[in-house]
Amino acid sequence: MDLHLNPEQDSRKQKQENTNNNSLTRTEEVKAHSKYTEANKQGKKSTRTDMQNYLEELATTEDEAGREGNTKELYDVTKKLAGEASSPETGQTQRIKDNH
Repeated sequence: MDLHLNPEQDSRKQKQENTNNNSLTRTEEVKAHSKYTEANKQGKKSTRTDMQNYLEELATTEDEAGREGNTKELYDVTKKLAGEASSPETGQTQRIKDNH
């Protein structure tokens, strides 16, 4: 799940930033800044909501794996929820890292 701004929100935020930078008068600057601040707040709120939904989905998956007795999936999901999950590496790069 992607936790960043979706392209529509990102472009809206960029437009507000450009408007803010191109303002001619102080009044326009204040208006543009308030619009940019609002777009930024919406982006942060969206990210928080996405993260909450993702964690709830992981918790549901963890419950299902526990009920089904799928220990590998249960272990993997528990590591993700605990924040200890790492990206899988190929065997060769892992061996090189282990030797150094």
